[in-house]
Amino acid sequence: MIRTSTLFFVLICAVLPAHALVVSGSSFPETCGNQNGSAWAQASGGQGPYTFAWTGPNSFAASTDSIFGLVAGTYTVTATDNLGAMASADVTVDGLQQLPPGFGPTWAGAYSLTGYWGGACEGMCNGAGAFVEFMGYDNGPYSYNFDVPTTFLGLNTQGDPVYSGFCLNDQVNYSYTDALGCGGNGSFIVYGVDYSWYPVVTEVQGACSGGTNGSITLESSGPFAGNLSLVLDGSWVATGTSGNGTTNVVFEDLAAGTYDLSIGWSQTQCMHQQQIVVPDLGPNCGALSGTSWYDVNGDCVRDIGEVGVPNSVLAIEPGGYFALTHGDGSYAFNLPAGNYSLTQTNATLIPICPVTQPVPFAINGADVVVDLANGSTTELDLRMHASGTAARPGFAYTLFGHVSNLSPQVSGPVTVSCTYDPALLFDSANPTPSSVVGNTITWDFPAFGSFGGQAVSVLLTVPVSTPLGSFVNSTFAVTNTLTESSLANNSATVQREVTGSYDPNVKEVRTSSQESSTQYFIGTDNYLDYTIQFQNTGTDTAFTVVVTDTLDATLDMARFEQGVSSHPCTVDFLPGRVVRWTFDNILLVDSTTNEAGSHGLTSFRIRLHEPVLPGTVVTNNADIFFDFNEPIRTPDVTVVTETSTGVNTSTRNDLLVHPNPSSGTISITGLALVSVNVVDLSGREVYAVQMHPTEVVRCDLSALPAGVYAVRVRASDGVVNTVRLVMQ
Repeated sequence: MIRTSTLFFVLICAVLPAHALVVSGSSFPETCGNQNGSAWAQASGGQGPYTFAWTGPNSFAASTDSIFGLVAGTYTVTATDNLGAMASADVTVDGLQQLPPGFGPTWAGAYSLTGYWGGACEGMCNGAGAFVEFMGYDNGPYSYNFDVPTTFLGLNTQGDPVYSGFCLNDQVNYSYTDALGCGGNGSFIVYGVDYSWYPVVTEVQGACSGGTNGSITLESSGPFAGNLSLVLDGSWVATGTSGNGTTNVVFEDLAAGTYDLSIGWSQTQCMHQQQIVVPDLGPNCGALSGTSWYDVNGDCVRDIGEVGVPNSVLAIEPGGYFALTHGDGSYAFNLPAGNYSLTQTNATLIPICPVTQPVPFAINGADVVVDLANGSTTELDLRMHASGTAARPGFAYTLFGHVSNLSPQVSGPVTVSCTYDPALLFDSANPTPSSVVGNTITWDFPAFGSFGGQAVSVLLTVPVSTPLGSFVNSTFAVTNTLTESSLANNSATVQREVTGSYDPNVKEVRTSSQESSTQYFIGTDNYLDYTIQFQNTGTDTAFTVVVTDTLDATLDMARFEQGVSSHPCTVDFLPGRVVRWTFDNILLVDSTTNEAGSHGLTSFRIRLHEPVLPGTVVTNNADIFFDFNEPIRTPDVTVVTETSTGVNTSTRNDLLVHPNPSSGTISITGLALVSVNVVDLSGREVYAVQMHPTEVVRCDLSALPAGVYAVRVRASDGVVNTVRLVMQ
C-alpha cells in the first residue's frame, strides 16, 4: 500500500553557536477552511527536557510540542530548555482550497478480493485497484467518482476501497471527497501486462547453414515470474523461466529458422506470443572483435598504462553495420561470411596500426581480430554533460553531471561546480564536495588521464510551495589548470519545468538550439539530445536495469555521442540499429524505501543524416526493463525538420544583464530566453548554454579571465540581442 503525505518544514534562521538551543517546526495545512491544520516542534542543543509555548492567529496559545485544529496562518513556537535558554521559530500552516492531486490506485491492493494482481491485460478492461488518498491531515473515509464505468468490489484487508473495470493504457480521471466535504482530483494511466512486459530480444546470433550455433537472448520483465516456451515448426525446442523483475533468458544451440515464443505470467490472467527469426549466416559465419587504444609510444603493442578509446563508433561495410567500443576500448560483432572493411569514425584519432583505413578483413568460418592502435594530436578538451530527474513539489530532485576528457592529453587538476536554482533545497552531493557555499557546490579532483572522466550528482528537494509550471535552472561547469582547445563545452545547464504527477519512465528530446522538443530548424539546429528517465516503483531493490533504443533510420549512428548516466553502465550497438545500456549490479532502491534513490537516467546526443530535408519525421522511443518494476515502453517522441525562417535582429531595451561589471555569476532578465552565448574580443565562444524559455538565467562566468566580452542572447520569439559585459 502506498501512502502519501505532504510536509511543510520551517527552520529557524538564526545562526547559533555550536550546541546552542535550536528549535524547528513542521506543519500540515488546513484544508477547505475546516480548521484542521496541525504543527509540531522539535528542539535540540541546550539541555533537556524542553518546554514549548505557541502563539498564533486569533489569540491562539498552547504549551505542547504538537498543536491541532489550526486555521491557516503563521504560528510562533518558543522552546525553553532546563537551564532557561530560549529559542524561537515561525511555522506556517498553509491553507489549501482543495486536497492535493490523487495518485491513482495500487494494483496489488486488489489481490485480497480478486485473487490476482489487479493490472489489466492487453485489449481487456479487467484492471482492478485499491484507492488510498491518505494525507497527514487525514479526514476519511473518501468517496470516489470516475469518468469511466467501474464496479465497486468492496474493501480490501487494509480497509481501502477497490474498484474494477479499468482498460489497459486508458487515462482515467477521478474526483474524491473526504468526510469534511473537501475535494480533490486525480488521474492515472491503467497499468498492466502490455507490450512493455513482453520479452524483448536484446541479441540474436545467427546460425551457420546446417549448424546449431545460433542463440536468442531475451530480457523478460515484470513483477511476476514467467514461463517461456520456444517452438520451431510446431516442435518444442526449449523452455525458460523468468524471475520477478528483469531476467536474462538465453536459448542456445539453435538452428536457423522462425521460432514461436510464448510466455505466461503467474498471479495474472495474461499470456503473450511472438515470433523470433534466427538468421542463416551461411556456411562460414564468424565474429569480429578487437580493441581500440591510444598507443603512446607508437609500437603497435598495448602496453601497461595505455588506455582504450571508449564509446568510439566503428563502421563496418558493406551492410551498414556499426559497432561501439566499451569503456576499455574493446568491441565485438557477429557477421555472415564475406569480405568487409572496418573504419573508425572518430576523426581525431590517427591510425598507427593498421596505418591505412578502412581496414579490410574477411569472415570465412573463423573469428577475426582487428586491433586498432591510435595516436592523436587533439589538444586537451574537457566536456560537461548534465541532466536531471523530474521536478515535483515536495519530492526529491536529483541532478547528474559527468565531465569527460575528450582527448588523450593529461589535464591539470580539475574543478567541477554545480550552481543549483536558489528555489531548491540542498540535501547532499556525491562524491563528497570540497565546499558548499550558498547554492554553489564545488568538487576538486586530481588531473584526468587520457579519456578520463568523473561523475557527480546532487540531491535536492523541490519545496512544496513551488508553483506548477515554473522552471528551475541549474548549471554544471568544469575548469582545469591547463589550457583547453575550447571552453564552449565546459558548462551545461539543466532546466526543468515543475510538474505534478508524471510518468516516471519516459524519453525526452531537445534540439541543439534548445528552442523546441518537436521542431528541428535546418540551418540552426545541429543535433538532437535524448534523455531516457527510469524509476524503480516496485517493492524491492533492482539489481540490473537494461535500456534499449532502436534508432530511427534518419539518425546517423556514426555521429552517436554518449552523454551522462546516473549510474555506471556499458553501452553496446546491436544488429538492427539497437543501442543497449546495461546497468549491472545497479542496486536501484525501490521508491517506497527511498524515493530520491529510485530514479535513474541515461542520455545521448546524435546528428541526422546529411542532407537534412524539410518535412523529415524523426520518431524514437525506448524500452526499459528492471527488477521488480512494471516495465514500460516510453511514449514516442517525434521531431519534424523545418526550414529556418531566419533570426530577428531587433534591439530589445528590456534586457538586463547584472551585475555589470562582474567577477562571477551574472543574471540575465527581461526576456523569455532560450540560449546564451558569450564570446571574447577575438570572436571565440567561451561560454554557451541553452534552456527552455525562461525570463531569468544565471550564468557562472567566474572561470573567465578579466576583460571585455559580448553576451549574445536569443529569445523565444527569435529576437537576438547582444550586450557588452566587463569581467573584473
